[in-house]
Amino acid sequence: MGQCGVNLSSPLFYASLPLPAVPYTTVAGTARPRGRWSPFGDEPNDGTVAVSETRLREDDPLVVLPVTHTFMMNNARVHEVIRRLLMTAREVA
Repeated sequence: MGQCGVNLSSPLFYASLPLPAVPYTTVAGTARPRGRWSPFGDEPNDGTVAVSETRLREDDPLVVLPVTHTFMMNNARVHEVIRRLLMTAREVA
């Protein structure tokens, strides 16, 4: 994975990134197994990322859905959440 793989495993890299200057919401998945055999232990996860790893700040808006990381972008429920968020942002603007 080259430099991207190095960055993914580096807390220092993430700490060096600026926070977004615009409102945002994180969509996290929980459709992968938890428990003894999971690399995430009992943490809810999407197979690639634990829900606890998705937040930049503790009070970040977070939507959790039963989806996997790989196919999240094709999921109708994710599309609906994004559509609602965009409509709400448009009404506020």
